[in-house]
Amino acid sequence: MEARQDIGLEKSTTSDKANLILFVAGKFVSLFGTFIYSFAIGLYVLEKTSSGLSFASSIIFSMLPRVILGPIAGVVADRLDRKKIAVGMDFICGILMLSFFILSKFDGIKIHYVYLFSFLLSTANVFFDVAMEASKPNLVDNKNLTRLNSLSQSITSIASISGPFLGGIVYGFFNIQGFLFFNGICFILSAISEAFIDFEYNRPKEQNKERETRPMLQELKEGVQFFRNNKVLFSIMSFSLLINFAMQLSITVPLPYILTNTLELSSSQYGTVKGFWPAGMLVGSILLSFLPQRDKIFKQTAVLFTIFICILMAVALPVIPIFSGYSKGVYFVYYIIVMGLGGMVVAFIDIPIMVVFQRLIPDEVRGRVLSLIGTMAVGIAPIGLLLAGILIDHIPTWILPICAGVLLIVKLISFIKDEELKKLL
Repeated sequence: MEARQDIGLEKSTTSDKANLILFVAGKFVSLFGTFIYSFAIGLYVLEKTSSGLSFASSIIFSMLPRVILGPIAGVVADRLDRKKIAVGMDFICGILMLSFFILSKFDGIKIHYVYLFSFLLSTANVFFDVAMEASKPNLVDNKNLTRLNSLSQSITSIASISGPFLGGIVYGFFNIQGFLFFNGICFILSAISEAFIDFEYNRPKEQNKERETRPMLQELKEGVQFFRNNKVLFSIMSFSLLINFAMQLSITVPLPYILTNTLELSSSQYGTVKGFWPAGMLVGSILLSFLPQRDKIFKQTAVLFTIFICILMAVALPVIPIFSGYSKGVYFVYYIIVMGLGGMVVAFIDIPIMVVFQRLIPDEVRGRVLSLIGTMAVGIAPIGLLLAGILIDHIPTWILPICAGVLLIVKLISFIKDEELKKLL
């Protein structure tokens, strides 16, 4: 009997590792294709039209499905077989790229084609992302869930760092039509690798049964209700949304203005500083994949939130009059450190919290709740961008990061004082 248990454990561990490898391989190919395509096609639009509006429109057409279809994708992910959704959506992405390639051979790469295929590709990606995120706890043992999320974040960070670089190479040295063909094949290969993932590996048997489907609006309401009634989810997510809003006020809008206009750093220096954020996230996610997983993360989260607030406020220091007068080289190194640390701290916050979310949310509503969280995170960013864009023309730049930090400090105090949350998190 003992020998049989060992064999069973070995078989389970092997399947666990196989799922991990196949997930990483599929996401790597799919994500790199998406990032490189987005960058290369954006350059193409900018060069052909010389219009900032056309360039921005291509980005908007890529973002719209995430805001509009995110909640619907959550319902679909809870209703249908998530494996079929993930594999099917990657396969559809491949077909879309190959169709764009064939169309471009006959009629060229027209701007309206770019808008159309960007929208369709993003739509397929929304359903793919929600299905994969909702399935993560079912793919590996509980002890490996943090590692899976860490590896997933590592791939995202690598893609965000190298995607623009590789996209520039593709656009500069290769035929854009040939890349469409290559990208289509990559998506199909990704779908094939995901077809071998066991999406039921860590899923309770009683949840494998078909569930009764209800009107979509009712199912959406159930996801919202679960989110509102769960103390941990609601409290952490409200803090996270406020952080996302504050980042627009402290980094997304002010930082480019500070670096290029106020401190007059070069465009290459600005690009380097910006690249250290995803590089920091990469380092943080790699470190987390090796660290032991913690069951209680309240103290850790509170400390990391505090550090993160300090980092956001640190963005303002070089442009506060009392700290001015240093060389450009000093400011360049300073912002590299700030952005690198910021990205690392975000990884240390995001990944453990996502693991908590994945464990707390029952499988039958996980797609709806996670898609709701994703939609809110995307939806709040434009509000912060708009506010920062209006204020930056009327007040000193350093005030924005300081105000963002003060706003988060108020929220952090209420977070730390919440005794019920201490017990649950």
